[in-house]
Amino acid sequence: MPTMPLSELRAMLAAEKADALAAVSASKLSAERVDAMDYYVDEMSRDNRKPTAEDLRNEQRRRGRVSYFLAPAVREALATGQRHPSLRMHSSTQF
Repeated sequence: MPTMPLSELRAMLAAEKADALAAVSASKLSAERVDAMDYYVDEMSRDNRKPTAEDLRNEQRRRGRVSYFLAPAVREALATGQRHPSLRMHSSTQF
């Protein structure tokens, strides 16, 4: 049975390992390119998780707080769709 020198065996194994690592790296790079193209065309559904009931409750609470703290004139302007609302200061407002 013919024998192979140890140095030749090591070189052959190193080449196989390098080929395997290059294939893994190329596969990973290809997947990253696909992800980048998806983001480029606004396809991000893979990263967007489905909102839970708690997420929806928190969103409703946040919207409620924001609308409560907005000044009535701003709320009215937003509701009527005015582009440049005229906001007047109340005479009781002091600085």
